[in-house]
Amino acid sequence: MTPAGPSELEPAGLVDSKFGMVTLLRRARDSDAARSCLGFIRRFEAPDVQISGWSCQGNGWPERRAAIACTLNRLIQLTSGNEPKLAEMFARAELRRGSCGAAAATAISADWVTEAENPVLRGAL
Repeated sequence: MTPAGPSELEPAGLVDSKFGMVTLLRRARDSDAARSCLGFIRRFEAPDVQISGWSCQGNGWPERRAAIACTLNRLIQLTSGNEPKLAEMFARAELRRGSCGAAAATAISADWVTEAENPVLRGAL
């Protein structure tokens, strides 16, 4: 997830998925939305699991955010071995699965919390 250490990444917003809110990351000082990819990471305590990766699908950050949400909503568990907490985590997440249609991709709001860009604040400090 971190190609050259944690200092190379910066927050790029949040996206909602069947696993809850997932943190989005981008390479630090990367302002070209047309070329850059978005990373995602979601850590769970019980079971001790981390879901992370990169997505370069789409022509900008809003499309990449939608692609990540859709990918996570389509993620399924093939087997849990002898890990009942892992099976329970996926079963609970499956109850919150959303749709990934074109309407869902355009319905994703880009407010100041989930926006990939830094928020524009008004007023002087």
